[in-house]
Amino acid sequence: MEDILKNIEIIEAYSEGKLSVQEKTDFEERLKSDNELAEELKLYNALIAGIRDKDTISLKEKLKKLDKELDNKVSPKIISIHKNKIRYFYYAAAVFLILLIPLYFLINTNSNKNIAEKYYEKDKGLAVLMSDNNRNLKLDNAMNLYKQGNYKESLIIINELLQITPANDTINYYSGVLNYELHNNDKAIEDFKKTLSNNASAFKEKAEFRLALTYLLIDNTEKAKEIFKIISESSSHLYKEKSEEILNELK
Repeated sequence: MEDILKNIEIIEAYSEGKLSVQEKTDFEERLKSDNELAEELKLYNALIAGIRDKDTISLKEKLKKLDKELDNKVSPKIISIHKNKIRYFYYAAAVFLILLIPLYFLINTNSNKNIAEKYYEKDKGLAVLMSDNNRNLKLDNAMNLYKQGNYKESLIIINELLQITPANDTINYYSGVLNYELHNNDKAIEDFKKTLSNNASAFKEKAEFRLALTYLLIDNTEKAKEIFKIISESSSHLYKEKSEEILNELK
């Protein structure tokens, strides 16, 4: 089993391009003369190709169970007959142990991200009124930049406004929107929470829904579901139907 694990490590490093030039050359030379290693590389590639199969976890358990059953066999003849098969069962189980769990979470993370992207709708932004008031003029400029897709420059102005009015729900909401667009997820969560601290905010429902989406992006599925559930139970919520759909997808 120890030798197989060593092979897994070098095969994985080779497949992911992590070997040095010399190590890669040595490995490829070894492949020419080591048929077992070549077969293991072929099996590794096949397993990676099928790693998204929903039955992989149960397959791993079956392999472990089979391995124990074979270990209990006392007949040398049986062990001899199954020698090569046991080796590959071991190899497959080890690959799943090493690779499947992180890949499983990666797949789930990508799924959450896909759901968030699917249901996210870009905020239209505030109407630009071209006010003479300096504060409102800054907000107008921030909105113009936001609508042009210049999120970084828009956020600079929004942050300046937050220095003046840190509890302003409008400014906090658009800070959250901009940080969401810039993938500053932790900051977006903080901004949306600040918006929601004002129960009378006109942006309450928008902030609530976007907060849940942001939790999906950071793979905090339980927290996201908790918020989507609250939204779905509100008969008049702007995002009631979308939240119900998302909850169904997260089952």
